[in-house]
Amino acid sequence: MTDTVETYEINAEFPFDSDRKRMSVVVTLDGSHYLMTKGADNIMLPRLKRLSEEVENQLNKDLMNFACSSLRTLVMGQKTLTDETFV
Repeated sequence: MTDTVETYEINAEFPFDSDRKRMSVVVTLDGSHYLMTKGADNIMLPRLKRLSEEVENQLNKDLMNFACSSLRTLVMGQKTLTDETFV
């Protein structure tokens, strides 16, 4: 394992609020642009690309086990933005 530091340029920030139930940032790294979002599982999971049934079932099972253990969960997602969508 190597210790690697990546420095992202933050282009925009969409803070957490009670309506969106998530927060997002638009960042640039080495000329590529990304939208990174974190939020509650019930808000984030419907926004995922379609998962295989097996993966979706396992994910829901794991989230239920965490909830039954009184653990809070956040789901994180990332999307690469094209230059056209970044503008």
